[in-house]
Amino acid sequence: MMSDKGVLVRVGKRRALYIPSKVARELDIAEGDLLILRVEGGQIVLRPIQRLLVEREKWAETGVEEFEAESEEFSREMEGG
Repeated sequence: MMSDKGVLVRVGKRRALYIPSKVARELDIAEGDLLILRVEGGQIVLRPIQRLLVEREKWAETGVEEFEAESEEFSREMEGG
């Protein structure tokens, strides 16, 4: 059921939500796409992640040691030291 306030959806088995075809087409959402779900002011907000952001090739590489060093430095800065 469409209205000016949104689309009526039903919670399915295992609390699954299914995006109506009309909405999926409008937002170019396909099976397997990723969405971000947030709770804001007691409401559910879903935001699609653009496929380009998910499928793009790596442009940088960080090793474990470098990541740990950066993380420790960030922690020190956050603690004021």
